[in-house]
Amino acid sequence: AEAEMLGAESSILELQEQLQASREAAIRGRGKDEEAQSEVDEALCERLRATSLEEAKHAASLEARTVRLTAEVRALRQAHTDEVVRARQELSAAGLRACGLSQEVESLRAELREGTEAIRSDIAASV
Repeated sequence: AEAEMLGAESSILELQEQLQASREAAIRGRGKDEEAQSEVDEALCERLRATSLEEAKHAASLEARTVRLTAEVRALRQAHTDEVVRARQELSAAGLRACGLSQEVESLRAELREGTEAIRSDIAASV
């Protein structure tokens, strides 16, 4: 009986050692799992930072392009306004020239009429 008792105690001690070893392995395994998860988390964070940096660069690029395009639009609007003003001035000057030419044509017609009447008078006087 004593031998059975010693065998049982020995078996219990072995089972306790196995249990302890199993617990330690589980703790180490958890540590490895946590370490692996930590590495995965770190990799994900790094990808997120890289993505955020790329998005920030893209946003900055878009902002710079927007500023440049806005400046170009302003310049085009100003050039258009300047061209419209110049065209109106040219049209006004052309109108004034046309008015001056019209007056000159009227003046020449009046001179022509006077000359024609003078010639008719001369012809009538000489007949």
